[in-house]
Amino acid sequence: MAFLDSLISEMEEHRIGILDIDITKARPTSNGSNEIRGAIAEHLVREWINKCLGAEHYSGWPKQVSSYNIRELPSGIVVFEEGQTKMEYDFVISYDGGIVLFEVKSLRLNGVEGKLERALELSKEIFPDVEDIGMIVCFPIYANKVVDAQKMEAAHPNVRCLDLGYRRKQLNSATREYCQRKEIKD
Repeated sequence: MAFLDSLISEMEEHRIGILDIDITKARPTSNGSNEIRGAIAEHLVREWINKCLGAEHYSGWPKQVSSYNIRELPSGIVVFEEGQTKMEYDFVISYDGGIVLFEVKSLRLNGVEGKLERALELSKEIFPDVEDIGMIVCFPIYANKVVDAQKMEAAHPNVRCLDLGYRRKQLNSATREYCQRKEIKD
């Protein structure tokens, strides 16, 4: 998918790291350390995307499509059907005429590979008039996670994996700093 590869190239060109962002602007939905780590990772990706010229955060929410009600909540873009959560995307952007879904994992993949097919199928129903729909899974790619990234991309031609570029120690340090600056007991 050319538009997806173009976005990845632009993101790599404007790469920022965990030390380049104001972590106090991360917005966790609770004060648990897992939530804070996730919010820091999502804030990193949002700031990174903001540096890419053609990328715009999709703002067409709430949206009703078929039996789905899609809303933007503090936890992300949530797809409901008859009051039941069917899917959640961390965020959605438009880029070069296409739609890009983002899944951000701060450390562990937590079964994301098993959700990709359904996430992509559902996105076609949510955006029936959009031909190019892709997904970027962002996570720190090191050690055995390199193989995980290769497997996801091989199994799903419209998925790309993007390395967040930090290690566990760096994220834990950022989490401690966030807690200190926000006066949260870790």
